[in-house]
Amino acid sequence: MKGRETGLLAEGYAPGALLPAIRGSARAMLFLRQIEILLGRPAGLRCMDVGGEGGWISAMLRQGGGEWTSADEPGPALESLRHMVGDERVVALGDGRIPVDDQSFDVVVLVDILEHVADEAAFIHECHRILKPAGKLIVNVPFSARVAPLRLVRGLAGLGDDRVGHVRRGYTRRELFDVLKDGFDVQDIRRYSRLLIEAAEVMARRSALNAADAAASHRPDPITINRAQAQAWKRLAWVSWTAAQLDALLFLSPGYRMIVRAKRRLWIPRKAPVLRDGRSIAEATLGARIGSASALSAAKGGTK
Repeated sequence: MKGRETGLLAEGYAPGALLPAIRGSARAMLFLRQIEILLGRPAGLRCMDVGGEGGWISAMLRQGGGEWTSADEPGPALESLRHMVGDERVVALGDGRIPVDDQSFDVVVLVDILEHVADEAAFIHECHRILKPAGKLIVNVPFSARVAPLRLVRGLAGLGDDRVGHVRRGYTRRELFDVLKDGFDVQDIRRYSRLLIEAAEVMARRSALNAADAAASHRPDPITINRAQAQAWKRLAWVSWTAAQLDALLFLSPGYRMIVRAKRRLWIPRKAPVLRDGRSIAEATLGARIGSASALSAAKGGTK
């Protein structure tokens, strides 16, 4: 135990020394790439990220330009966030509320937080409130697949939904459209991160928790966990990036993560019409070529 603790302390206390280790996570790098595609360069924009993986993603987003404020739920996640980015422009969520003024931000990015929130509709309304008119909302969530071998992998690693605080397993496209429909127009939707990349990330998370437990005589603090996570990403980087190459062979699997870019509009509660196959018209349109005659024809012919 003593040796492991010394190894963790040798990693360096300063977050700046730990942050490069995240590049050993293919999943994190894929997410940041999706943000780059959907958001572009945020220079000159006021942005907020919520639930940024204990501050790891928050810190990486801040390096990409723009003026970022970060938020998370009180407890270890918030402590970890403050360790990674400092106290500047960090706020604590309270009962689903985001304690900032109305229309404060050009962009809000939800990083794997929506599946943790009990009242998702109220939380999305909060995001709408703090966004400027025509602001952008980016939502990243687990995809709720019918057949998901990843659940078995997570369960065997002791990182099932209950362990990581998920209120729900994830979302289908239709479910996410339904959550957003009252105040946002979905502009783009993507799935990414296939089975092997996700399994490699589970290995790194489990390894980090084991190392942090071994380094502490009681429940490890967020700083110890962050150092352990950095070590795990460094040690298993070759596994993660090998998985990324092999995942290209799993072309029938679109991915276990789903990310959406939506544009804020006037909040009008409404019931979305659906097609006979259960999809919303917006979902069917995005699934095909937007504006194509075939998509319009299918929507007209199949509407109830």
